[in-house]
Amino acid sequence: IVDQVTNIPGKFKLVQCSECNLVYLNPRPKLECINLLYPDNYQPFKMKLTNSKVRKNIFFDFKEVYYKQGNGKKLLEIGCANGNYLKLMKGLGWECDGLELSKKAAESVRNEGFFVYNNTLEEAKFNNKYDIITAWMVFEHLFDLKKSLTKLKSISKPETTLIFSVPNINCVSFKLFKSFWHNIHGPAHLQHFDSSTIKTLLNKTGWELKKIEYHRKYSDFFLSLSNFLKNKNQLKLSKMIKRFSNWKLQKIIFYFPAIITTNLFKSSRMTVYAQITNN
Repeated sequence: IVDQVTNIPGKFKLVQCSECNLVYLNPRPKLECINLLYPDNYQPFKMKLTNSKVRKNIFFDFKEVYYKQGNGKKLLEIGCANGNYLKLMKGLGWECDGLELSKKAAESVRNEGFFVYNNTLEEAKFNNKYDIITAWMVFEHLFDLKKSLTKLKSISKPETTLIFSVPNINCVSFKLFKSFWHNIHGPAHLQHFDSSTIKTLLNKTGWELKKIEYHRKYSDFFLSLSNFLKNKNQLKLSKMIKRFSNWKLQKIIFYFPAIITTNLFKSSRMTVYAQITNN
């Protein structure tokens, strides 16, 4: 595969474990080089802090994220990027902390009044225990997942819920486009999951899978198609498809196909809910 997102030069290899079926980058970047995979122009860092509002699940709304009243409980977001989610949840009554690898992004969120740990999850020394821990499209980036999930357990309360979203490699877009799948995103994405590998990982680290919600996600298909066309030197058509992926009306046009892929568990992203095991 090649980097289709930030254009880091080189080719990278994905392999699949013959025992647990996890797909992962091999060889992987060294831990001390991880920050080089996220330049300051990395898209999540560039987004400005906004007055985010909770969106209801109306006909054309496709974004599944956790929104609940906090009543003073503590929330930690792993990979808080520009801080929009922290700001939204603070407005719902949560005491919010963040963790962010990018120094520039972490500083911008601190300037908005949030406490942000600016290092890797493996290296962070947390000061609190949290009621909710969230991570939106982050776990595929983590260097040592077992160590990270074990650490998150150590800063959790008995009733803490861990909620995270990850790409689903067992999806239609990957089967069609393979190395041009938008969510491949090598070398930043170090591993790729499906429902079975997520469950195995959680079981090995003291967490119990409660449910998986599959997103009604449609734009990844068009971004993958754009990558494919770009590789075929169809640059004008590739750009047109990429612009189309952000066209609001297509949310309605592709509403029913998105529902079908979701119901077949073949959509490109999933949100996972887990709690600490009792034993």
